[in-house]
Amino acid sequence: VGFSFDPVSVGVNAFQTIPLGNGPNDLGFSYGVGAMFEVSPGLEVGVAAHGEIPAIYNNITPVEGQEHVVGPRVIYEFEPEEGREVGVSPRSFFGLTNASPDLGVSANLELGF
Repeated sequence: VGFSFDPVSVGVNAFQTIPLGNGPNDLGFSYGVGAMFEVSPGLEVGVAAHGEIPAIYNNITPVEGQEHVVGPRVIYEFEPEEGREVGVSPRSFFGLTNASPDLGVSANLELGF
């Protein structure tokens, strides 16, 4: 789900996870949220967070056993030629719980045709 309040956009993704196999049979929950500010056409900066609660019904996972991270994000999109789009999105993140990584980096590369 996304909302735009020019020049700020907000996005929220939520997922119910269903375990398969012989492990615990409790449902989980994952999410991703972010807010981005358009600096100029094709360039946005903001903050993003994501996390997971492995079990939410029968045996709820304590907060310290859940992974939750937050950090800055940049999105740069451009058209190298007519009809083609390229998007680059590097980010770093910081863990908010003991189960989360202390620090991490990631990058997405999107190609549109």
